[in-house]
Amino acid sequence: MMGLSAFGQGKLTINGVVTKEGAPLGEAEVKIFKASGGLQYAHANNTGKFRTVLDLNQEYIISVTEPGYATRSLAILTEIPKGREGQFEQDVVIDLQRMRTDPKGKVVREESAGGVMFNEGSGGFVAVTRDLSRIKEEIAAAEEAAKRRKEQQEKAMVAAREQARLDSIRYAREQFVADSMANYAKRQAEQAAWREQSRLDSLAKVEAHLAKMKEKLARERENKAATEQAKLDSLTLAVREQKRLDALKSAKADSAKNAEQALKDAQAAALKAREDSIAAAKEAGRQAALLAKELAAQRKKAEADSIAAAKQSGLLAAEQARLADAARKKAAADSLSGLKDAEKQAALLAKELDAKRKQAIADSLAAVGNAAKQAALLAKELEAQKKKAQTDSIAAVKETERLAAESARQFELQRKQAAADSIAAVKEADRLAKEAARLADEAKKKATSDSIASVRETERLAQETARLAAEARKMAVLDSVAEVTRRHEAAQKAFTDSVASAKEAERVERIRLKQEEERAAAEAIQKKKEAEEAAKQAEIVRVREQRKVNSLRETTEEEAGRVTVTTYTDIYGVKATYKRVTQSWGETYYYKGAAIITEALYRTELDAARVEVNPENAVTE
Repeated sequence: MMGLSAFGQGKLTINGVVTKEGAPLGEAEVKIFKASGGLQYAHANNTGKFRTVLDLNQEYIISVTEPGYATRSLAILTEIPKGREGQFEQDVVIDLQRMRTDPKGKVVREESAGGVMFNEGSGGFVAVTRDLSRIKEEIAAAEEAAKRRKEQQEKAMVAAREQARLDSIRYAREQFVADSMANYAKRQAEQAAWREQSRLDSLAKVEAHLAKMKEKLARERENKAATEQAKLDSLTLAVREQKRLDALKSAKADSAKNAEQALKDAQAAALKAREDSIAAAKEAGRQAALLAKELAAQRKKAEADSIAAAKQSGLLAAEQARLADAARKKAAADSLSGLKDAEKQAALLAKELDAKRKQAIADSLAAVGNAAKQAALLAKELEAQKKKAQTDSIAAVKETERLAAESARQFELQRKQAAADSIAAVKEADRLAKEAARLADEAKKKATSDSIASVRETERLAQETARLAAEARKMAVLDSVAEVTRRHEAAQKAFTDSVASAKEAERVERIRLKQEEERAAAEAIQKKKEAEEAAKQAEIVRVREQRKVNSLRETTEEEAGRVTVTTYTDIYGVKATYKRVTQSWGETYYYKGAAIITEALYRTELDAARVEVNPENAVTE
């Protein structure tokens, strides 16, 4: 048993049955004493069954008392070998018997119900059925036999002494004295050896008990340190989690702020694009008006030049009045017809240019409207991003990336559409220019005489008008494309800056949180150590103050053939007297008051009493 390890972990479940002379004893009260201190109760059901769970590597005494019956005590030793940890169960029966009288005539008030211990062969706990009362009777019988033998020996010694006296008188007084002294020296040596052996045995028991107590205190300190470390780890985790939540909250706020700023920038860019498009449309209208005015002036000049040329031709061809006059009239008629046609063509061209200008303005306004719609869509998406960022900053960053990509795609589509519209407008202007060239060519062919210069000028003006219109359209397209590109680049840059700012803020926050956690952990450890030390000192003072009223006094009496150690305890007003009687032949008996008790119960109660007594109040006499 001494080779078993005291470090196993687990539980031992006792399934007990209390009987009274073999019949179940219902509602019985079961007391469970722990050798290291403490008392707990269990109650049997109406069939006498009870159940209790005990810690391993401990020593317990289970006791049941019933009026008129001897108290039954069951010793349970839960020590197990190392590596055999686990959950165990053991069935026990505690049968109460009526009080009886031993051979000395004393009433037997307490009997042993056996015990429970671990068996290495079976790998589990087993019940040991040994009747303590029978053992005590055997001890009593052995004491009586020893007493009779001692009396016989004393009688024999008396007879021997008398015979020796007679012999010494008969033979020699000197030899009798020498023999008597030798016998006395021998007895003294035997008694001295017996006393020394008793002292060594007592010291060995005390040292074993102290070693056991030290081992128990060491285990308690280790368990307490592990519990405190677990509490400290839990506190550290709570602080780290709170810091993480604060950082997440700050990141959400920063992300929402960046989203609001991006929305403001997009709205400002959309407003600027709209203003620029309106200004470009107004400038195109102004250029078209100036061009129409210039065409009207050139038309009037062409009419005047045509009339002057006709008059000059009449003066030079006077000799051919009829032919020249007829030719002039015909030429004048053709010229006027050509001029009117050119005027009509110019009017149509101006009308078409005006329509194109209005269309350009409409297209610009449509582009502005589309840009405004895109800005509104972007604002709506950014608002959604902002709301999403309030719940999850990481998801908000991903949503921002998706929205930026969608915005870039929309801007690219808008840019391609604007380029397509611009190409269509250029093609239309080219078509109008070709049409104007065709009309001018027809007018040129009709004005075969003096209207050639006018037709050429008209053609030039028409080409110039078409060129100016094409350049205005190209400029509007380029401005629109440049604006779309600029807005896209600005949105992309704002998104990149927002992501970079968020990442940098997150990195700085991580560093700050780590530093705060380390500092908080160090402060917590220091405060915990100070609090533990203060609590330890306060507990020592409190316990010592509380135990001032307790006392323990131990006396030792040596008589012929036995040594009696009496211990008087006064624990919080409860007084008790314990005795340990050691006979000369080696048997030891334990008493509490007048009742005989087991050695385990004797040691358990005295150890518990010593724990509750301050050193200055423990006296040994």
